[in-house]
Amino acid sequence: MAELAKALLREMRADNELVTDIRDSQKNFHLALFYLMSLHRNTSRIITNVHAIYFDP
Repeated sequence: MAELAKALLREMRADNELVTDIRDSQKNFHLALFYLMSLHRNTSRIITNVHAIYFDP
């Protein structure tokens, strides 16, 4: 019976580690997505400013 409890505990720990890994992956994905969105926003702003400086009368 003790071996079964130990095996179940190992499985629960493995499941918890998997959930933690998935959450970390999601967090990293969202951070990368936010970074790319902010990079895009900054790039758009820079292009607009350069266009205004060089091409607007």
